[in-house]
Amino acid sequence: MRVAAALALALAGCGALNGADYEGEPLYVVRGELESLDPPMDETRPRPTFVTAWWVQYGYKGTTSWTPGSTQAEFPARFVLPIYSDPPIDVMTNLEDVAGVRGVLGEGQVLVYEDVNGNGSFEPYDDLGDPLDFIRGAAQQYRVLFATDLSPEGVEALRQMQLIKNPEALQPGYNLGHWVCEYPLDAAPFVWWEVIDPIKVVVLPYTAPEEPCPALP
Repeated sequence: MRVAAALALALAGCGALNGADYEGEPLYVVRGELESLDPPMDETRPRPTFVTAWWVQYGYKGTTSWTPGSTQAEFPARFVLPIYSDPPIDVMTNLEDVAGVRGVLGEGQVLVYEDVNGNGSFEPYDDLGDPLDFIRGAAQQYRVLFATDLSPEGVEALRQMQLIKNPEALQPGYNLGHWVCEYPLDAAPFVWWEVIDPIKVVVLPYTAPEEPCPALP
């Protein structure tokens, strides 16, 4: 599956709400529990940072952006990840480009990373394509979904493309998806996303094996 040093105060805030750091009310909040993480590369680095990683499937554009979050220091740890803006348009899939219908969809995955180069932003690779910042955890079974301008034909295209099982449940803006296995009679099993009501997402070590579709007995 694809895929900072702050205490868990992302929503509670600290000091006056209209201070210089106040970003307004979040558009969406991911709440969850951090069960564990892969060991750090460097024990002297600050605690890892939560981010929501956005990307475009099928190689349309491939741009990635990141939203910082916060966590506690011990396991299991609750976390909150507020999102204050829409994803950039260049990290979302324009259905007009791939299916000739109106609609835009973004997919984000909650990751936890170690800021190896200390610049305060996630950079998975350096200029030579070698790994840089270190991913230590992921909510592999969940996706933060962002939908906008979906036409009825766009809704059906998401189903036909085997991206979203119940695209009619998508609300404009942010949604939460959970993976669902399908076992077609005449094809291999596959995973797509089912829109669900907001629940606590679970972050596990990034290297923990995840078998989305076990073989049927």
